Amino acid sequence: MAARSGVRLSSARVSAAVLQFAAGVVLVAGIFSAVVGVVIAPAYSLGGDEARVAVVATGDRLPSVESAEVSSDSWSGDLSIKGVDHDHVFLSVLPIAFLSLATLAGCIAVFGLLRDIGSGRPFTNKNVTRLVALAGIVLGGWLGSNALEHAASDHVLAGTGLSGTGLEPPPIFSLAPFAVACLILAVAVAFARGRQIQDDVAGLV
Repeated sequence: MAARSGVRLSSARVSAAVLQFAAGVVLVAGIFSAVVGVVIAPAYSLGGDEARVAVVATGDRLPSVESAEVSSDSWSGDLSIKGVDHDHVFLSVLPIAFLSLATLAGCIAVFGLLRDIGSGRPFTNKNVTRLVALAGIVLGGWLGSNALEHAASDHVLAGTGLSGTGLEPPPIFSLAPFAVACLILAVAVAFARGRQIQDDVAGLV
């Protein structure tokens, strides 16, 4: 019995250490994403005259476009256009910067969540709040990035005379972020229920 208790205790410590390490990795990844998306990528892009935007085809395949390069031959891809105005380049990097900031915000929420779980305090009000915030970040970040991507693509296509060539801006709406956000909210409800049960047990003791 004592041996089993020792094994369980050792396993719990290892799990806690792994979660604490994972929390640090998540935070570092979020910071790295923000630095690349907000500083490095825009600085590199704004130093040139090339705009890179997402596009979709009006038909089954992306058409070939003169003076531009499409990175995929399927129904969607990235359109690279050189020799464009500075405002086109600026708009093309906005979705990346926005998504990077949303990723950082999400990683901060996950960092706090993993640290509390690793410390043996999963069912706290802070963690419920973090999960609700994470659901909002996923939904807002995903759809916001899509909206900026659509606007940038529409502006670049119109400004470079490529509208009507079989290319269109990507859609804004997607069911995926709603599905992910609902899943995270379900976990938040479970954590809130766990907190309530924890309080009820503490009251009985």
